[in-house]
Amino acid sequence: MSSRKRVVLPITDKIKIIESLKKGESGRLLADKYGVGTSTISDIKKNAESILNYKVKIDSQDGSINRKAMKDPPNKLLEDAVYSWFLQKRSTGRPISGPLLREKALDLNKKLGGSASFLASNGWLLKFKNRHGIRELEIQGEKMSADTNSANSFKDDFKKTLNEGDYDLDFVYNADETGLNWKLLPSKSLASCQENSAPGHNSSKERVTILVCANASVSHRMPLLLIGKSKKPRLKKFQNEIGKQGKVLLLLDNAPTHPSVETLERENGMFKVIFLPPNVTSLLQPMDQSVIETLKRLYRKELLRRLLSVDDDTDAQVVLTFFKQMNLKECCYMLVSTWDLVQRKTLNKAWNKILNRNEENPAEDTDNFDSGEISEIIKDLQICQECDSEDLEELLSCDSNDQGFQIMSDDEIVNNLLQANNQKEICEDETEKNESEENDAEPSHSDAFQALETALQWFEKQEECDTVSLLRLKQIRDIGIG
Repeated sequence: MSSRKRVVLPITDKIKIIESLKKGESGRLLADKYGVGTSTISDIKKNAESILNYKVKIDSQDGSINRKAMKDPPNKLLEDAVYSWFLQKRSTGRPISGPLLREKALDLNKKLGGSASFLASNGWLLKFKNRHGIRELEIQGEKMSADTNSANSFKDDFKKTLNEGDYDLDFVYNADETGLNWKLLPSKSLASCQENSAPGHNSSKERVTILVCANASVSHRMPLLLIGKSKKPRLKKFQNEIGKQGKVLLLLDNAPTHPSVETLERENGMFKVIFLPPNVTSLLQPMDQSVIETLKRLYRKELLRRLLSVDDDTDAQVVLTFFKQMNLKECCYMLVSTWDLVQRKTLNKAWNKILNRNEENPAEDTDNFDSGEISEIIKDLQICQECDSEDLEELLSCDSNDQGFQIMSDDEIVNNLLQANNQKEICEDETEKNESEENDAEPSHSDAFQALETALQWFEKQEECDTVSLLRLKQIRDIGIG
């Protein structure tokens, strides 16, 4: 009896098998269909998640989707460094040629202390392109200024898409990433001066990336996401809540970090993605029309208000202590509350340009945001040395051009990768230790009940108190009874 010829399936076939298995098709029938053993089908089912993740990583339009082996490159550190550098340069619109990428690979290999035998050959370049789905490196120069002609042309095409696809504006979304310096103080504050002189600490680099997404009818603003923390879209839940089904259209900018259309649309035939053309984000992208700016300003106002709630002490050390206590969890809470404060009219107005709607009050301050409020809070804090309007504007616009991921120098790319590689196990141990300590320090039911009882009594006397919120707080308090 002859042995079966070994068949290595490409990633695309493995994806099809995974999708067929989800639909309930028989593993034996799939094995016969693709000419493999049933054990191969079982292995694909077992490794489905890693295969899907790998597909997202390499997905492209240049044929690399037909790769068969799921292998990392020989020097993963160098690979990650070169790709990080490439994405950063492309995010700024800079054209990247093959020779330039090879030259940068040699430079980064030297900084990483890599092998002297690495030559960054044309063969390496071809494999690098295939691994990352880079279709063409000989990119022509692009205009970095806003392209009005492209914007007008896209608006016409977008309107045609909406009409022909019969899309309900409830299910037309725009999502956009942005970076947020979540601990930044005015540059002239006493606390900032002390922080900048503190060894190994620089508050201006403490940033997060958030994803802002809302629909065109302003009936649904998605919960803010920290990039990479959520694997599944949350649009289906909204459709179930409102009792209405329909095709979903997601509008994205053409950032090089975004997965391809094929990857994003693969869930089902009811989800479509459209990418904006280059250099029209500032002109058309809804979330970039004051929405993100308003969110950040409201966040900074809330940050300073929380700082103001600290005991009346002008010592800058108290302020530093406050910021050391601020963690990502608190940042998330503050972002959630400020996202809710962004008014419906701000979201509605943000869609006017791309939907070609006339603005009723184009000169109106969208959220009636008064920078004077922040200025007064800063004065009340008494931690700043003559903070003027210029310093205030610097604070409010410090990350206005942050596209969602930090632009690092070559040395920063190398150092970050080396630290991540050398300290991975240490970080995992510390995380487990911290989680264990947090669990050990969990408040008792009685402590929680007393704290919530105090909060309930305080909330009842506030002007903002309403019946729904009061009942919700009472329900939470009552959990402590048990």
